[in-house]
Amino acid sequence: MRRALVLAAVFLGALLAVPIAPADDEPGGTASAGKGKKAGKGKKCKKGQVRVRSGKRSLCLRLPKSTTTVTPRAEDPRLASIKAGLTPPLLGTPDPKDQLPPPMEKVYRSFGPQALQGMETAVARSLPKLDAGAARPRLHARPASAWSSAGSGSGYSENIGGGMRIDIRLNIAKVASAEFALTKTGNDGRTITVTYELPLLSRDYEGFRGDPCPDSDGKLKAKDGLGITVRSEVRSDGGKTLDEYLLYKVVDKTDLRAEVGDDAKLDRLEINNIQEVDETVYSSAIYSGAQVKATIVREGTVEMRSGSLNTTINNVDAAVSLAGIASFFPAVNRAGIVARMKQAADEGWKAVVKVETDKFKELEANWLKPNTCAKIEFGKANRSLTLHRNDTGSETARVNAKPGGSPSKASWEMKDQANAFVTPPSGTANPNNFSYKVVHVGDGVEVKVTLKAVSKAGVAQESWIQKTEETAVNKIVGTFTQRFDLSGSVFEIAGNATFERFAPAVVGPVDGAFKLTNGLYTYTASGNANQIGVGPECSMRGSGQFALQKESAFTVFSDKFDGLPPFNYTFSVGSEFIAGMPPMVDIETFACSEKAKEFEGKHFEWPASVGFFLSTTHVSPDGLTYADTVTITQSLLTVNETWNFAGKP
Repeated sequence: MRRALVLAAVFLGALLAVPIAPADDEPGGTASAGKGKKAGKGKKCKKGQVRVRSGKRSLCLRLPKSTTTVTPRAEDPRLASIKAGLTPPLLGTPDPKDQLPPPMEKVYRSFGPQALQGMETAVARSLPKLDAGAARPRLHARPASAWSSAGSGSGYSENIGGGMRIDIRLNIAKVASAEFALTKTGNDGRTITVTYELPLLSRDYEGFRGDPCPDSDGKLKAKDGLGITVRSEVRSDGGKTLDEYLLYKVVDKTDLRAEVGDDAKLDRLEINNIQEVDETVYSSAIYSGAQVKATIVREGTVEMRSGSLNTTINNVDAAVSLAGIASFFPAVNRAGIVARMKQAADEGWKAVVKVETDKFKELEANWLKPNTCAKIEFGKANRSLTLHRNDTGSETARVNAKPGGSPSKASWEMKDQANAFVTPPSGTANPNNFSYKVVHVGDGVEVKVTLKAVSKAGVAQESWIQKTEETAVNKIVGTFTQRFDLSGSVFEIAGNATFERFAPAVVGPVDGAFKLTNGLYTYTASGNANQIGVGPECSMRGSGQFALQKESAFTVFSDKFDGLPPFNYTFSVGSEFIAGMPPMVDIETFACSEKAKEFEGKHFEWPASVGFFLSTTHVSPDGLTYADTVTITQSLLTVNETWNFAGKP
């Protein structure tokens, strides 16, 4: 009986620690138990105070100052809660004057120096085993990568050193919970047994739930939840008699809101966390046990771009109610209870921040993969067009978010183009346009433009692909000019010509021989009359239109004789002779000087022959465009030649 009384004091005595004084009992701001939850009816508390209820009575107690930042801790939040339940804050404050019985940690020490550490290690190893055997996705919602998950089953045992042995039972049969129990027996017949359960919470908070992709405004929301129940029992007579037990329950609910920047990377993550803690201590040696219930709210913002995992705590509220023996404690003791429970909750908060930050980093890595969360939609469906050489046009591209809608802007990049000259989208408009000109066509040849877009909705990459076909060139139509300037006497020729195919293509639909079918040219004389034998003292004028010689020809052949561009070509045009004689133009002299007045108004017949013979080969880039300019200068003679022909079906 003496041992039972001592153990009862172990559980209850620490409640009497007095680290914090009560606040003045006067009205002020409201201390809430979370968003939309009231701490209780009646008394209003000042900011920084917490309401403590005991039956129908309420007190406002001052909370200790909260640190402005916390450093997240890489730990499974389930393990953090279970470890808190092994030595709960209700029993976790040592007596500063060493006048009270030892707290819960010393109960473990009485079983051996490594008992508590061995218990924590065994719990850590059991979680991944439990996850592996449960086959329920909710158990995998929180990462447990720090521990290997080898093995699963209904039970196993572990030695934790010092001749101590822990027997573990895994129970995964229940739909709503999973259980794990371990027992340590001391030499005096006492046992300490710990059982934890993972109860099923509401569907909204059953593990991580939320959209994996940001919406068109770069926003996404999620919820996460965690339920832990830890029961510790101390027994005597080889485990037959229950002397005391401690029940520690935690319900942790987290609401998450993230904002994504225009570069598809996370800007910030808001974490709103409500933790409900229920501690019950029972001893057979006293009339009744003690119960403490607390609700603690934390709101934090993680700036995701800084690379720092520190989070600013924007708000901390707490509400506590007491029952059993604890309801008789004075206000100073209640303040100590609140402080201890909040301190323990803050340790769990570090694990929550880390695991949620990591989860959203995983989500970010996912939507940074093209087309996971965003998609590019083109105005015209792929392969809905058949394009031809030299066709031009423009196309619309729009980024859409997977959840729906389109972001207001996007950064565009052209990743690839084929068989067309493409002007990529400019600026950040969404939708945006690109333009194209087709340069290569043929069987199996497709115009392809690949665009990448980065926006609040994520990263998208898509190709616009259209069919092409080669149009056979059966005509070559265009214009040409010649200008001869010899010491001021100018003779100009401007004509048009149509060539039609008369020999089939050797390779491909373009190359081959074309013969003139019709064509006219205008011959014009101007400048001084020196070249017609009058001299520079007179000017001359005259013009006439004449036919081109039908034997004029145009020849096209592919550069590599494979029927593909570029193409080489030659052509010639000449005058149509009449009765074996070249055409003649009538030239009149005028504006003669006094020295040559005798030639004023005289008329002369002058050969109006055209001699447009390309002695060199020129290049057409596509088989449709044949254009060039040539200038020849020899002593007093300057010759300019231009031509602009186009291939036609």
